Amino acid sequence: MNPLVFEYKVDLREYHTAVYFGLVNRYRTALLIFLAVATAALLCTAGAALGLFPLFMLPAYLFLGYLVWLLILLGRAEHGILKLAKRPDSPLGRTMRMTFGRDTLRIETPGDGGKAVHPFTRLFLVFELSNLFMIYLDPANVLLLPARVMTGGQRAELRELLREALHDRFQSRYGRTKAPKIRSLTGKRGRF
Repeated sequence: MNPLVFEYKVDLREYHTAVYFGLVNRYRTALLIFLAVATAALLCTAGAALGLFPLFMLPAYLFLGYLVWLLILLGRAEHGILKLAKRPDSPLGRTMRMTFGRDTLRIETPGDGGKAVHPFTRLFLVFELSNLFMIYLDPANVLLLPARVMTGGQRAELRELLREALHDRFQSRYGRTKAPKIRSLTGKRGRF
């Protein structure tokens, strides 16, 4: 296997995607509760407007409380993104080079001469989204690899390499490999 080499600069849109993906994963339960409360508030308000039952305000108040929490959470995320973009040592716009070998990931920043090598066995987790790969070195440090810098074949090859090396520590939200061919009860070959 030839090493896969990608040289790129992370832009603000990709960083936004990573931040919001992390927020949704971190606050998944609270966001599901918010949706349930919003639905209950809507149903109570609509039922009262139609005269089905008297107006019950508790779900509306809970919805407003969760809405304020959500707005504060989003505001903090945006503030953090803007602070990072204005820092002189920001990784946004900095040239990065990633080289995926058989068992290792090599990271270089040509501008400042930084280099690091990470064996796949030490990677914490990798997510594949529709527009980028999020490579967690540990729970607090993540590297972003945009899908725009690779061809479809390179992306499929990288996906398979990571899937084989990381097993359940690789999760894809976008691409899937071909479904295995199976025999149906009638003996004909088909796909899942």
